[in-house]
Amino acid sequence: MGKQTKDRINLTDAFWGEKRTLIREKVLPYQWRALNDQIPDADPSYCIHNFKEAVRVTEKRNRGEEIPVQSVRDFVSLPEGNALLPADETEGSEEAHFYGFVFQDSDLYKWIEAVSYIVETEQDETLERTVDEMVDLLEKVITKEGYLDIFYIIKDYDSRFTNLRDHHELYCFGHLTEAAVAYYDATGKDKLLKLAMQFADYLCEYFGPGEGQCHGYPGHELAEMALMRLYQCTGRKQYMELARYFVLQRGCAPKYFNREHGEPEENNLDYYQADKPVMKQKEAVGHAVRAMYLYCGMTDLARERCDREMGQVVRELWEDVTTKKMYITGAVGGTHIGEAFSYAYDLPADSAYAETCAAIGLVFWAHRMLQLEADSKYADVMERALYNGVLSGISLDGTRFFYVNPLEVDPIACRRDQRLSHVKSRRAKWFGCACCPPNLARLLGSLPHYSYHTKEDTVWLDLYMSGEIDTVLHEKNVSIKTDSALPWKASVSVEVTGQDGIFGTIALRIPEWSSAFTPTVICEGKYETRVEAGYWYVTFYGQTKATLHPGFAMEPQFYRANSRVRESFGRQALVCGPLVYCLEEQDNGKGLHTLVAEPEAASRARQTSLFFINEDAVGYEIPGWRKEPEDTGLYIKASRKEEWEPVTLHFIPYYAWANREEGEMRVWIGQRERN
Repeated sequence: MGKQTKDRINLTDAFWGEKRTLIREKVLPYQWRALNDQIPDADPSYCIHNFKEAVRVTEKRNRGEEIPVQSVRDFVSLPEGNALLPADETEGSEEAHFYGFVFQDSDLYKWIEAVSYIVETEQDETLERTVDEMVDLLEKVITKEGYLDIFYIIKDYDSRFTNLRDHHELYCFGHLTEAAVAYYDATGKDKLLKLAMQFADYLCEYFGPGEGQCHGYPGHELAEMALMRLYQCTGRKQYMELARYFVLQRGCAPKYFNREHGEPEENNLDYYQADKPVMKQKEAVGHAVRAMYLYCGMTDLARERCDREMGQVVRELWEDVTTKKMYITGAVGGTHIGEAFSYAYDLPADSAYAETCAAIGLVFWAHRMLQLEADSKYADVMERALYNGVLSGISLDGTRFFYVNPLEVDPIACRRDQRLSHVKSRRAKWFGCACCPPNLARLLGSLPHYSYHTKEDTVWLDLYMSGEIDTVLHEKNVSIKTDSALPWKASVSVEVTGQDGIFGTIALRIPEWSSAFTPTVICEGKYETRVEAGYWYVTFYGQTKATLHPGFAMEPQFYRANSRVRESFGRQALVCGPLVYCLEEQDNGKGLHTLVAEPEAASRARQTSLFFINEDAVGYEIPGWRKEPEDTGLYIKASRKEEWEPVTLHFIPYYAWANREEGEMRVWIGQRERN
């Protein structure tokens, strides 16, 4: 997750600090209750229930008792007759039950990872004790081989790894490993790390190119990036080699997934990014979250192994995603069919899938691309996705969640149009398939580590968050203190101090949204500056203190999409700094599709306070027009004069929509040229 293990980071940012406090105080306790099926009127998780059932099965197996074999053909298993049946009604029965989706284990692991980032900087004995109790439970369940997947341990252990395409053993291993490394880094406790290493060692024996080994790879990618993280933590090269094997074996002929399921070789596997070898892939296809995680693993490998060819492949994939298939909110995945990328420039607003996890995955990938090459375009995308496509997935109070993040919503259409059945106008308390909520928690918990990256004698500031980083340049301790008023104001300043002298370079990103860049350096002695690939580099030669003012500016502006994006043609979206804005029915009335504005009207925007968010939050009022409804038939001659009413349009940040009364929402509004 981009952790700088040698550095100390203290986040004091008003905006993101509030979010991180919310994670600690409200989100993590709430999600723990959800994992234990204790949220009234919410979809059950069965997650902790399953782990407890696995302990029971393991104890029986260790006593030599026969374990009944159950079908492993299901992708989701629910109590007979009613998906909402309380899990505890099955406890004590002779046969153990696994309920929920095959990947339900991963929700606990993501929760543990999120806890790790919190206890890393703030002591919380309750959270830490809960994790330790779950680690003790996992220790009881792991098999002598080192295998740890609850679905198969309960249902049919001998059938493990027989359905790599559709089941998620390697995906769950990935989240177990991510959690284990994070918890070890945060606390120094290695029990969970040792369990992950046991599983990883078993995978290294089971998978590979050798005779008698399995030549498969993950159906849902994640193991690749997790193995790279485990390698970076332990230094064991076999983990990196297995990650590389999984990546390079993917899509090679004969196609493993088709052979696994007895299907024709020509059966298309784009959904799994497995229809051709990854080194020949130039276009992002298939399930968007899987693709993001695959590209993360590839980028890790390219950087760690100095693999220029793989680096070029991920650069081309990045260009395809961010210049042809990304929403203005930083969301990706244009179609609900397969939760997937659509074709180039197909970005419908009302039927967007734009899964929260996909935007999170894009943040992960952008951070890795920055470490591959320091270009501000990666940080620009990371910032856009984080403030918009990610943050919209969680309510302001931290207890409601979006799986899908559309850019246009009409509650009536959500309920009555089956083509929009995946689109919701209100966030949910929880999901049976709850990949997004704990994923949000782990990203927001780890956010300080995404604010910067280092290499040799340079520190790059990628995201501007108030706080302090204590790091080392040329073997000398240096403190970098950032003061930022984002996202509400463009004010940014950076103070660098080093008691033994500052020897090295600080690079500040020049955001794409900034309409000004008037940098100043306040320090004594010699220094050098340059601008390269969207970063302002300042190199110091022994000063003990320096202050940097990049001189950014931001104002609300309307953006339009490329004319190839049919669904947004003739429309515009309001953007100010890192935030995308939207209209809500509560402020603007019904029929948001009838509202238009002149592009130049953004220059006449007036700030408003949005106290339902917090005392600092800023909205905008912009002059616009409302199209008067006709009292005639369904179709009217275009030559007939239209009636327009002047109105004031009230914009709020997109991430904050659906936190008040239910109603319409719209990001893209009509564009009216000045008469």
